[in-house]
Amino acid sequence: MVLVYDDRLLVVQHLRIATPAINEILPEFHSGLSFGQTAYKYLRMINDFAKKNDLDSILPLLAEDGRVGGSEEANYQRILRAMHELTTAGLEVEYSDKCENHE
Repeated sequence: MVLVYDDRLLVVQHLRIATPAINEILPEFHSGLSFGQTAYKYLRMINDFAKKNDLDSILPLLAEDGRVGGSEEANYQRILRAMHELTTAGLEVEYSDKCENHE
């Protein structure tokens, strides 16, 4: 059906129905939004993520001993939430309405 209708979103919808556990991994996202809108949002979120998270110093400190514990947990959870939001925004770009001079 994906090939017949040239609609990759059908794969996502099928996975959500056929394999409910995928919903724990694959974030909910809006499809069909304008490409420009989703691309600008994604770029803004990437910049915000980089500014808010001193990744050059925080992530190595979190990973240095091979585990996240104690005082590191709050930073780790904050970074994971931000990464989840970036993933969602990236999927919105990928499944945006590409009819606006975008191919």
